[in-house]
Amino acid sequence: MTTMLALRPNHCEAAAAGQMPTPPDFSKTSYACDRGKLAKLVKLVDAGDAAGLRAYGIRVFYTGA
Repeated sequence: MTTMLALRPNHCEAAAAGQMPTPPDFSKTSYACDRGKLAKLVKLVDAGDAAGLRAYGIRVFYTGA
């Protein structure tokens, strides 16, 4: 089990049961560039496109350095 899964086992259980989390609030101006990405993900979820969600690439920026 990866660290993220170990930290949030309830999220994994909910996902396995087909329950989706509430989309985050991207209304702040600092999230403006990410609103389109969130909209695409919500559209995939609404369509029930599990393969599309798995294939969706997410770039992670580590800022702790």
